[in-house]
Amino acid sequence: MSAFKIILLFFRLLVIALTLLLLGMPYLSPESAGALYFLSFIALPLLVLNLLMAFLSRKVWRWIFVVLCIISLPLYGKYIPSWQKKGEANDSGAFSLVSFNADNFLYNYDIMRQATAYICQLSPDIICLQERPHTSEMSWDSIRSQFASYPYAVINNREDNVLNLAVLSRRPLSNLREHYFEDTLNKYITVDVDVNGKKLRVFNVHLQTTGIQVTDSDMRAREVVPPMYRDDLGDEKSAYEEQKEHVMDILDACVKNTKRRNVQAVDITEEIERSPYPVVLCGDFNDTPSSYAVRTISRKLHDMSCRWPFVGTFQKMHGLMKIDYMFCSDEVDALSYQLIANPWSDHKMQIGRLTISN
Repeated sequence: MSAFKIILLFFRLLVIALTLLLLGMPYLSPESAGALYFLSFIALPLLVLNLLMAFLSRKVWRWIFVVLCIISLPLYGKYIPSWQKKGEANDSGAFSLVSFNADNFLYNYDIMRQATAYICQLSPDIICLQERPHTSEMSWDSIRSQFASYPYAVINNREDNVLNLAVLSRRPLSNLREHYFEDTLNKYITVDVDVNGKKLRVFNVHLQTTGIQVTDSDMRAREVVPPMYRDDLGDEKSAYEEQKEHVMDILDACVKNTKRRNVQAVDITEEIERSPYPVVLCGDFNDTPSSYAVRTISRKLHDMSCRWPFVGTFQKMHGLMKIDYMFCSDEVDALSYQLIANPWSDHKMQIGRLTISN
């Protein structure tokens, strides 16, 4: 066998193995799937490679890759625009929800007022905020005062420096429950909303932060466990050693925090199963559509946000990363979904329009 054929055989087997691992990832333990975090980032390149192999290969190899493409359809369906019912303005019982990672309003009162004014202009029925500023940096009363037309509001009471949550509503809220993940700053809250005499349970979620600090020209790993963020900086080293350590820190942070995020997603699915009411879940997942965390939630709820494929929600990194989502249960009909770019946060704003089925 020639060297070329050996390399081609190895390449084919590698593509097959990676594809099967990606497809089987939701059935692994959260910890095992965390070690395979990189698969969610290469899901689309893997699809392209499978299609190329199916087209270019012959005989049995062609059919192997054709079969792989077919069984991958449910996964890659998340990247294909889905048909959606066009909601009418007078849809009976319809309500709207805005989900926004506020990035602490950049700790700027002018930015906070601009962002909240825009949200109020959209006039949603329910508002879910992630990364609400810590009260020592920006008082909740000052934020709350911007939502005069929203008589109902809840926040998480135990604040852990950052990554706090809030839900505001024109409709009555009840039964607030706060869920804090162990050894992390992340959390989620659930609250019941009275929608035209029907109960809806809203999940406002912020899953484990990636642990990667992104700037326009650099990426750096950060430790994101209590009590605060901190950089892992070592002694003075050579340029090569520093670069190697920099890369290893990023990889280590990805594995460690993906494992945490996966466990958190499992915790949320168990809470979804306990809900006696229809569910809407929204927030910052810090993960891709092909990830274990997102696919775990997708097995329980419908992903409204898949209607905007190839469109990122994280405004840095050239806007390529989709990490914010909006889900709903079978009893909820999704009428529309929209993303809005903005200058007030590093995340786009999500707007969903829904109705509870009869």
